[in-house]
Amino acid sequence: KRWYRNTVGGNLGYSNASFPVTFYGTGYYQFGHGTTGKELNSCLLAFKTQTKASKTVAVNVGADYFSGSKYDLATTEDHTFNKLFGSNHSFNGAMEYWKSLPSGGLVDLYFGPEVAIGPKLKAEASYHAFSLAQQQVKTFDHKGLGSELDLTFTYPVSSIMNLQGGWSGYFSNALVSSVKKMKTNVDQKFPQWAFIMITIKPVFLSAK
Repeated sequence: KRWYRNTVGGNLGYSNASFPVTFYGTGYYQFGHGTTGKELNSCLLAFKTQTKASKTVAVNVGADYFSGSKYDLATTEDHTFNKLFGSNHSFNGAMEYWKSLPSGGLVDLYFGPEVAIGPKLKAEASYHAFSLAQQQVKTFDHKGLGSELDLTFTYPVSSIMNLQGGWSGYFSNALVSSVKKMKTNVDQKFPQWAFIMITIKPVFLSAK
């Protein structure tokens, strides 16, 4: 059979050079049927705001909510939102640890500062607290999925070259191992990554 998944929604943002607070909101609703034919009823709600504390310091605060299906949900229903189209890097931290959303959905509460160090160097930190939107594993009495810390440094070397580096680490727990179905007899290492990226944007033609 052919099943149709429908997604509708929109984005709303506000910024003003004379006002120190900006915000960006997103809301999407999915309905129809999933890939297995279950009746789909799910949503995504996201909000991010930035406050400029001074000329060199800004603070980001945000929340992402992806609806999910509880473990005792009827077998004909599905409330798990699907991000679709590879939009993972826009949400849930730099590690993309939850690239595939758990069936119980996901809640991501995050905050962190952006600091200008000198005339060029910018440092950014972001702390993410993750949890399930709905109880997915019956044997656990909580929905917490650990946390993630992202650190990023950006330095413009010249008008056409930009240097960026960063580190991220994920602080896991037993529920994460159960949701991701990790093998219990395998030693799980601390999830982390670091990167250095050079971006070059040469200008071949200039408008007069």
